[in-house]
Amino acid sequence: ILASNKSLVDKLNKQNTHIAAVNNQWIATMNFSDKSILLQANFDSFNKVNIPEKCKQRIPDKKSIASLSLSAFPLADLFKKQYNIKEYSIETDSILQYFNGYAGIEMGSIINQKDTITTYEYDDNFEKVEKQTIIDVKVPSIKITMDAKPGMINYLKKQQIISLNNTLNKSVFPLYNVSVYQTQQALYFSTDTQETVFSDSLISTNNFLDLKIDLKRDSTALDFIYLQPYTKNILDIQLT
Repeated sequence: ILASNKSLVDKLNKQNTHIAAVNNQWIATMNFSDKSILLQANFDSFNKVNIPEKCKQRIPDKKSIASLSLSAFPLADLFKKQYNIKEYSIETDSILQYFNGYAGIEMGSIINQKDTITTYEYDDNFEKVEKQTIIDVKVPSIKITMDAKPGMINYLKKQQIISLNNTLNKSVFPLYNVSVYQTQQALYFSTDTQETVFSDSLISTNNFLDLKIDLKRDSTALDFIYLQPYTKNILDIQLT
């Protein structure tokens, strides 16, 4: 479908690719080779997000199955002024003032966590008694890194999002146990509660976005049955 705008038609005609789509702000192309599909996109600008001239990225752990890095400074009006979770709240301005323009997430294999389940039973006097049992549960290894000043963890503790023993409040995120660590440069969230050593090293890169998914490895943590018909022939995914 050719646009009536001649400049867009000219821009489209310049693309030497198998598939191309253009508009006033971006160009997206797709090329096919023997065993790969290459998707590319160029954006003239991002509304409400500032991309630094020199981006940074944390080198993913070699054991990671999937990793995503984002180097950008979102503007406050991209979000609501305040987010509420039950009786807890976070103000966007208070978070952004400590954020230094980088966030990343890594996912690894399944790990074990200890969790407590609460049940009730009746004693000899037919009174209901609470009983707590510690069990082993399997969860994905997830690590989130944010380049942030120490003031961020102090603010999150003040808002009771993070507890005084440096764990994420289970009322805010009940799915997994998440430990929180703060260094001089970064704030870490990890489901691997035994991990206590983190590297602050960030490398310089020209890419504001970097996504890697290694489907050749044991990807139990990514085992979505409904996606298997589409991913069974894919070895890896990379997006930069």
